[in-house]
Amino acid sequence: MGLDIYLEKIVNESNDKHPLTLSYDANQCMIDMFKYFDKYTHKVKTEYYDLEKYFKDEYGIDYEKEIKLSIYSNTYKFYDKNDKLYEIKDIDKIPTIVKDELAIYSVEIGYQRKGMKNEFYKEYLNKDIYVFWTNEQLEEIKKYCEPEANVLDWKLEDNQFIYCWN
Repeated sequence: MGLDIYLEKIVNESNDKHPLTLSYDANQCMIDMFKYFDKYTHKVKTEYYDLEKYFKDEYGIDYEKEIKLSIYSNTYKFYDKNDKLYEIKDIDKIPTIVKDELAIYSVEIGYQRKGMKNEFYKEYLNKDIYVFWTNEQLEEIKKYCEPEANVLDWKLEDNQFIYCWN
């Protein structure tokens, strides 16, 4: 594990890569980016595990209210508010649900592995994904770069964004 930073260019059609989707659990940063790039969005159908249905049917509990933590490590492990463990070894038992979402198709045009100071993690990466889509935002994050960071050489065009995965 570690920080991956991608410089992405928006394209108009799907490619082999999974698109960036505005999913039902998106953070405000993603919502704002999709509003900014509204003219580049596409409607897609995305399949998810229906954990709400699974936990209601199997255990009679409300997933949203009762489950506080989920971990994947060879099996799916879920812990409720009382730290009771629910382990799913066969994911085929979990029903799926298809949801309508917005997607942005893009191609990678730049990449950086790590290279950011600890303050960057504290300031921005309180979620698994964070995106930047303006040069003003880019200049802000450059303050947190190590001297050898690729990000220092980047400049965003109108159809580009930076996508961080930690």
